[in-house]
Amino acid sequence: MSFTMTPDIADRLLDRLSNDEDFRQLFQSDPREALRQIGHPGALSNAQEGIWSCLKVDKLADATAIGRARKEYLDQLTNMTQQFEVPHFSAMKTK
Repeated sequence: MSFTMTPDIADRLLDRLSNDEDFRQLFQSDPREALRQIGHPGALSNAQEGIWSCLKVDKLADATAIGRARKEYLDQLTNMTQQFEVPHFSAMKTK
């Protein structure tokens, strides 16, 4: 199972991570439920293996940093080539 997202799902995720504190808290405590809420098809399935068995968020960058790095995150989320490759939403450096 791949974690790659369509641009519309990635946009929803980044919007919520950079603007919605309740969603940010949910993403940290239950990332699969957060992804389910934005319509990620993998999160909507009943699969309990693969990426879903190990997906967790240890530290989430602040909302402003995610907003500033939006393009980079969007590129990562929509262009992942390896199975189970997940972007790190912490400490991404921006220009």
